Amino acid sequence: MLRRLLGILLVILVLAVIWGSYNLTNRPSTFTVVTSTPYRPLSGQPDGKIGDKITTWDYHLMVTGFEEANSYDDDDAGIGNKYVAVELEFESRVDNFEDFNSLYATLQNQDAVYPQVFAVKHPFFEEPYNLSKGSRITGWITYEVPKTAEGFWLVYQSFQHPKDKPIIIDLTK
Repeated sequence: MLRRLLGILLVILVLAVIWGSYNLTNRPSTFTVVTSTPYRPLSGQPDGKIGDKITTWDYHLMVTGFEEANSYDDDDAGIGNKYVAVELEFESRVDNFEDFNSLYATLQNQDAVYPQVFAVKHPFFEEPYNLSKGSRITGWITYEVPKTAEGFWLVYQSFQHPKDKPIIIDLTK
């Protein structure tokens, strides 16, 4: 009886290992990045549109590209979703600038704030950055949104300067 019970437990253990490894290898390779930027309905006027250089006291920020796609390389958006990729150019106006972080950028419309997905559209930003005056970096930030979503604004709000007005860039023009 003990032998039979041990045999059953061994079979259950082997099946659990096989099932667990199958689930691990078949998971999507996309990770969602959660930001602490709270959702606020969009209001006011945007600071610019695609191609406009927005200047603050310590940096320039410009959206240089905008794309919508169902997949990038081997990464497919979830069922009923699409990817929205935004290319940003960031330039420091001061020495030893440590404040740029792509997680400060959120994609919003009148309905929601959409989470970033990690490393989907290349080249993407690799944090952290310590930029000297005049240094520029460019990269893509990707978001996963419902296929029907439209009317996007990119909102950039530094965690280092939370009282500063966020930069809002209209991606519809």
